[in-house]
Amino acid sequence: FASVLRRVRAPIKAALLDQGRVVCGVGNWVADEVLYQAGVLPAAPCESLSEEQLAAIHAQVLAVCTAACGRLERGCDFPVGWLFHHRWQGQTSGSMASPLGRIHFDTVGGRTTAFVPARQVKGQAAGKAGGEAKGKAGGKAG
Repeated sequence: FASVLRRVRAPIKAALLDQGRVVCGVGNWVADEVLYQAGVLPAAPCESLSEEQLAAIHAQVLAVCTAACGRLERGCDFPVGWLFHHRWQGQTSGSMASPLGRIHFDTVGGRTTAFVPARQVKGQAAGKAGGEAKGKAGGKAG
C-alpha cells in the first residue's frame, strides 16, 4: 500500500478512487471518510505523505470498510463521529458548519470532496513539497 502511494504525485483522494492503483472498492464517500479519520487533507500529494500518514490511511481503509460493511449487514447506523453524517447537505463548494467543525467542499480527483481543515493536514514527509502541517490530526473509525 505505502510503497505504491509513495511514488504517486496525484492527490491522495484521487489515488484512493483509482480502482486500478492501490485498492479496489473505495468510492467517493469512503475516501472522504478514510481521509477524515486518518487526519489527512484529500488534496495532499501522495508523495508528500509521511510514513505515519500512509499507515494511518491504510489502517482507516480497513477500519472504515470493515465498520461500514458490518453495520450495513446488521442494519445499524454508521458511527456518530463519522463525516458521512454531515458531508452532503446539497453543497459542492464553499463550506458549512457542523458538529465536527467547519466542513469545506472542493473538487479533488474529479469528485466533490468534503473535508475538515481543522482536523486534516497536508503531507508531512520530511523534505517533500506540501509538507507543512496545519490543524490537528487523529481519530479512529469508531
